[in-house]
Amino acid sequence: MVNKENLNQLNKKVKNLLNEFNKTQSSNMEIDFIKENKGKTISLIMENDNELKGKLVDIDKFRILIEVDDKINYIFKHSVVGYFANQ
Repeated sequence: MVNKENLNQLNKKVKNLLNEFNKTQSSNMEIDFIKENKGKTISLIMENDNELKGKLVDIDKFRILIEVDDKINYIFKHSVVGYFANQ
């Protein structure tokens, strides 16, 4: 018979597994984006609706590094709504 405590423990384990899976998927998408677009011009859409364009240098856990006017800019991910490669 399933009791409430066992069900809660199982629910927590499932949530943890989903979180880990989502982190891996997100990380893999970023790695693919870096491989395809490193050194190319990308656009960042900021929280304030501004668009920032520059060459993609790298992406780490917290920041997106882009080169604008020969200067490296460290943009924190929490301030970015989205990003895309310019064709």
